[in-house]
Amino acid sequence: MSGKAAAGELATHLEQILGQPVPVATEVTATRRILLNSAAPLPPRQFASEEWEQIALSANELAIRGGKPHGLLYGIYDFLENHLGVIWMDEWSTHIPKAQQVTWAADFRRSGQPSFRYRGLYTYRGPDRELRRRFLLRNRQNHFHDERYNEGVAWDLGVFPVVGAPRACHTFFNYTEHWGADMEDCFSWSISAKKRLRAVNASGPGQICYTNPKTRQSFKRQLRGYVESDRKYYRGEHQPTVYVLGANDNADHCQCDSCLEFSRKHGLSGLFLDFLNDLAEDIESDYPEISLMSLFWLNLKEPPIGIHSRHNVRVELAYLGGEYNGEHRDTLRSYLHPSNHESLESVEGWMKQGAPLGIWDYWCLNADRGRFPAANELNVVDSLRFYHRNHFDFIFAECRDAEYASFLPLRLWLGLRLANDLSLDAEREISRFLSAFFGPAAPPMQAYHDYLQKANTAVNGSLCDLPLTRRTDLDDTFFTKVFAWLDEAEKLASDSPEILKRIGRERISVDYARLARRAQLAPISLAERKAIAARLQANHSYAVRKYEPESRVKPQEEDMALFVQGIVSDIPPLRGFENRDVLGDYTWPALARHRNHSVFEDAQAAGGKAVGIIGREGRYPEHWESHQENRGIRCGIYNYSDRKNLLKSELPPEALPQDEQYHWYYVGRATLSAKCFLWMHWTWLSQLQLNELYDTSGLNNLVDVFISLKVAGPRYVKGSMSSDCYAIDRVVVCRAAEPPMPQPWMRSLQLPQ
Repeated sequence: MSGKAAAGELATHLEQILGQPVPVATEVTATRRILLNSAAPLPPRQFASEEWEQIALSANELAIRGGKPHGLLYGIYDFLENHLGVIWMDEWSTHIPKAQQVTWAADFRRSGQPSFRYRGLYTYRGPDRELRRRFLLRNRQNHFHDERYNEGVAWDLGVFPVVGAPRACHTFFNYTEHWGADMEDCFSWSISAKKRLRAVNASGPGQICYTNPKTRQSFKRQLRGYVESDRKYYRGEHQPTVYVLGANDNADHCQCDSCLEFSRKHGLSGLFLDFLNDLAEDIESDYPEISLMSLFWLNLKEPPIGIHSRHNVRVELAYLGGEYNGEHRDTLRSYLHPSNHESLESVEGWMKQGAPLGIWDYWCLNADRGRFPAANELNVVDSLRFYHRNHFDFIFAECRDAEYASFLPLRLWLGLRLANDLSLDAEREISRFLSAFFGPAAPPMQAYHDYLQKANTAVNGSLCDLPLTRRTDLDDTFFTKVFAWLDEAEKLASDSPEILKRIGRERISVDYARLARRAQLAPISLAERKAIAARLQANHSYAVRKYEPESRVKPQEEDMALFVQGIVSDIPPLRGFENRDVLGDYTWPALARHRNHSVFEDAQAAGGKAVGIIGREGRYPEHWESHQENRGIRCGIYNYSDRKNLLKSELPPEALPQDEQYHWYYVGRATLSAKCFLWMHWTWLSQLQLNELYDTSGLNNLVDVFISLKVAGPRYVKGSMSSDCYAIDRVVVCRAAEPPMPQPWMRSLQLPQ
C-alpha cells in the first residue's frame, strides 16, 4: 500500500469532519499537521504487518505509523474511529461527527494491532463489490472469502487475498472435476450405494478415497499447480499464504476397507487429518510459508485419536446450529452455557491436540429460524473472547438472511469491531452504534434491542431448536411493547426517509413472526392481518433489493408473496376428524415452508394449492428425472437428532388409485421426538417439521398421521392425459386413538366418524 493511498483515506474523512479541504503533501508548513510513517521524526522501529502507533510530537503535530502492508492504514482508521468518532455503519452510510478543528493532547499516545490474525464475514452479496470491500476493510476485515482480486480498492490499500486458488471452502470438487475413468478408484466408496460417488459440484455427492496413493499424488500435483498459477496472477510479494483443502458439502466420506480401517483406529477426523498432513509435508519443502486449512464439521468435528496436525495445517472448526440434522450447537449462546456442553467438549478436545485453530462461526439462526426476532450481538462478543483466550487465529463468520435478521448492521459492525479490538466495552459500543444509526429514533430502538436480548436470554432452550410455536419470548406482551417502540421510532424519525427505511427493516422479522404466530396469540382480524402483511411485503421488497443480488430478488419476493397469500387465504374447515384429538392441521401455507418441493395451483386441493413433485426439484440435476419415477407412495417420520426413522410406510405402485383424486392415507403411528419431520415422497424433497407438536414433558407424544394426497399423469395412472404430479394438500396429526388404524400401514381409507 502506498502512503499516498492511506493519506487519501485520512484526508477524505478529515474534509468531511471539518467541512473544508485538507491538503496532502510531502512538505507542509501548516501549523497543525499529521505525519505519516517515515515523515515523522521518530526513531525507526519494526512493526508487525498490521501493527500501528499514534504519537503526539506536540499539541500541533501527530505522527501515525505502522507496519507493511497496511499497519499505517489501520492506525489511521483507529484515529478516525476512536479519537474522532467516525463509524462505518454499513456500505451506504458513514457517521461523520462535525468539528471546528481536530485536536489531540500533547502527550497523546496510542498503539495496537488486531486481536486476530485473519478476520472475515460471509453475508449478503447485493451491494457493489468495491463498495462492500471498502466498508469491510475500513472495519478491518482482511479476508474476503472466495474473492480473488489483484486490483481495486482493497488491493490499493494493501489488503491482499489471504486464501489461494481454487477457493476458500469445499474445494474437493475443484480437484476432482476433471478426473478421468483412470481415477475412478480415487472417489469415495459408498456402502449403501455400492459404488464410487463422483461429485458433480461442491455439494457432492461423496468425497475422495483418502488412503489411495493415487488420490494423494493427484492432489499434491494440483495443489502445486494452484500455487504456481497464483504466483503469476498476483503481483510481487503479495501472495496468498493459506490454501484450503476442503471436503465437499456433505458427510459421505469414503467407506472402502482401507479408509474404514484407518477411521476405526484414529476416527474419521484422523483419516482426514492424515490426508492433509501428507499434503502439507509435501508442499512445505518448496513453500515453507504456506499453510493448509480445512473445514472440520458434521461428522469430522470430533477430535482425532492418536494423530496431530502438522504445524502448517490449520483446523477450521464449524459447529452448526441445532436447526440442522443431528447438530447441537446453540449459536445464540456462549460456549460456556449448559446448552453448548457438547460443542465445548469437542473444542476442548481439539485444543488438547495443539493444532493451529480457526473457526467458521455462525452469527445467525438458519432455516426458518432466522426469519424471527433474535438478538445475537452479546453472544458474538462472548464467542470472540472465547476464541481469543484459546488461541484461534482465523475468525470467519457466516451471517445470512440479511432481510430478516434483527439488527443485522449492528451485528456485523460490532463483530468486526471486536474482532479487531477485544478490549472494547461491547454494551457501550452497541449504544454508540444505535445512536448513530437511528439518530433521533435511537432511544426506542435501543429499548427494543435490549428487551429482545433479555427476552431471548430468558428462553428455556435453544432458539436454534425451538419451533416458532414454542418461542415463549414472542408472546402478546412482546408484540405489544415492540410495536409501540417501532411506532414511536417512526414518529421521531418522520423527517428522515433513510432512518425510516432502517426502522422498516427491523419491522420485517417482527411482522413476520406476529403473522406466523397468529394461531397462538390474541386474535387479529382479517383487516389487521392484511395491513400487517402489506407493510411486511413492502419492507421486505426494499430489503431484498438492497441486500441481495438481482438473481435472488424475484425468488425472494415470490416466496414472501406466497407467505402473504397463506396469511389471508380461505382454507376450508377440516372435516372427518371431528371425533379425534387433532394436534396439527397443515394445508399449503404451512406445507409450502419447505422449499425443496414445488407449490402449485390445484382447484381440487384444500385452499386451491398443493405441494409436491411436479418438475425439476432437488439438489443434483442428474436426479431430476428419476424424482418423478413411480415408486408408489412412500412416507415416514425421521428423527434427525438420532438420525433414524421413527416410522416408514408405503403403498406400492400397483395399489395406487387411478382416479386422479385426493384421498386420505393413514401413514401410521409413531412417538414424536423433539427433533423430527414427516417426509412425504421417497426423495425426501417434501417435508413437514413436526417439532412444534412435541410434548416437552416427554409424555403424550404417541400420534397418528394422515396425509391427503393424489397422484396424476401417465407415470402414475395408466392412460392419463394429465401432467405428472405427486401432490399433497393436507396433513393431519392426531393424538393416538385406540384401537390403532388397521394394517397395512398406508392405505386409502374412509375416515371413521
